[in-house]
Amino acid sequence: MSADTQKRLRVLFVWTRPDPGLSISGRDGFIRKMKEAVGDAHQTVDHQVRGRVHHVTGVRKVLSLASVVTQAVFSGRAIQEVLFSSKREERRLLRTIREVNPDVIYFDTVRCASLVRAARRHSNGVRLLVDFDDLMSRRYSEHAAHVSQQGLQLGYLEKKVGRKLSRIMNRLPISGWVVQREAAALERTEVELVSIADRIILASPTEATILESRIHAGRGSVGFIPQSFHAISPAKTLVTPYRFIFVGSDSQLQNALAIDYLLRIWTDLRPHAPLVIFGRQRRYLPVVENVQFSGYEPAFERIYTNTSIVLVPAKLAGGIKTKVLEALAYGVPVVTNSMAVEGLPEQIAHLEMVATETQLCDIITHPESYIDRLTASCAQARAILSENWGPDAYRQKLYRAILGQGDLL
Repeated sequence: MSADTQKRLRVLFVWTRPDPGLSISGRDGFIRKMKEAVGDAHQTVDHQVRGRVHHVTGVRKVLSLASVVTQAVFSGRAIQEVLFSSKREERRLLRTIREVNPDVIYFDTVRCASLVRAARRHSNGVRLLVDFDDLMSRRYSEHAAHVSQQGLQLGYLEKKVGRKLSRIMNRLPISGWVVQREAAALERTEVELVSIADRIILASPTEATILESRIHAGRGSVGFIPQSFHAISPAKTLVTPYRFIFVGSDSQLQNALAIDYLLRIWTDLRPHAPLVIFGRQRRYLPVVENVQFSGYEPAFERIYTNTSIVLVPAKLAGGIKTKVLEALAYGVPVVTNSMAVEGLPEQIAHLEMVATETQLCDIITHPESYIDRLTASCAQARAILSENWGPDAYRQKLYRAILGQGDLL
């Protein structure tokens, strides 16, 4: 589909994230590619939501957060939703809708629930899309088992709440209850939004199926739009000395769990190949022989070198693990597990790059014995992703979601 063969629609993007799409990786990378693809065929306008604790500091921030939590508890709604819920923001959005007169409104997260409701009440005939990315309720449910060791792990919201306030919240004795309550409240909101929006979008077909199982048949439309896969670099021929790398900040729970797991392996097995961990780390981590923390590195060519083997030992299910896609896009071998390829094309789960825990440890201690097979396995994965999730397939799914055409499952 192109602008020449289809009507150019007006698409209003409603963002809770600051400067959405500026990064080239992770969720921001997905957003950037999506905005570019939609902008190629349709007219687009951005609307930025102002969260309730985003533009205040000091005592006012503490009071605002206390108000958000209190309102969430008494209303039965998720704190994540109430953070972006206010009559002021509803009025701002409705003004934008009147000015833009969009054909389609895209909401970037389940946190936009109150704005989705307002748009449905006041905007008859406008197509509403809500992009959940992953099932946040599932993520919080899995998170509950790790709160005592890892804290609340607010992710990108920590930047808005503030690091000091986040540390205080982590120490609260009720933090585990808060996470469990969020999981239940978010699940109710996710199910509700299926019946309000014209289509709910998820990144993973697995989670789209999970959400469909929670709703009554015919009550709404749920589909998935995967990340667009594009091979950025040719497949690399690795040379010695090999190094293993992990990319990610421990401000996200899934990264913290993986880092702790890898540190235990290097402590117990003492492999001769080094482990280099990229990303800003917020915790004080132990010194382990042959493990190096390299901090944030903006130059991908310094990460994905021709000596690098990427490790992605997922310990938390849900969504799509962009680390796997990124490593394959840059042409370096990746060693991962079945949890990390959930939602990817089914053929990938059977490739040699998907290892059991025993196999992973053996690869780490004897990489030279596996490198040829890993390289071949990753070449197969690149071919599968290019065929199934390449730019053309991605655009077709995206445009069908905007126009309301066909099934996205």
